[in-house]
Amino acid sequence: MVQLYGRNRWCPQGSHPGHGHDGEGDLKLEVFRDGDFREPFNISDSDSGGILTNESLNADVIAGETIYVRVSPSFGGGPRVSYRVASGLIRN
Repeated sequence: MVQLYGRNRWCPQGSHPGHGHDGEGDLKLEVFRDGDFREPFNISDSDSGGILTNESLNADVIAGETIYVRVSPSFGGGPRVSYRVASGLIRN
């Protein structure tokens, strides 16, 4: 299992809306398996901590598997937001 956590890179402490660098819009993470880009096998639009650009998810993967992560607006377009995604392995 892999854990992914994404956040607006200008808010390293998970700042509160309105401080000026929170970005606009609502983002989501989508995870795709190699060779199958039609439908993501996992999606996060959890807005962690009440911040629209903070997302996290756990995805079941096998050793050596390639996955792709897409960061996109939840609803239509929006301004470009500088975003950072971190990952970590969770052993079963």
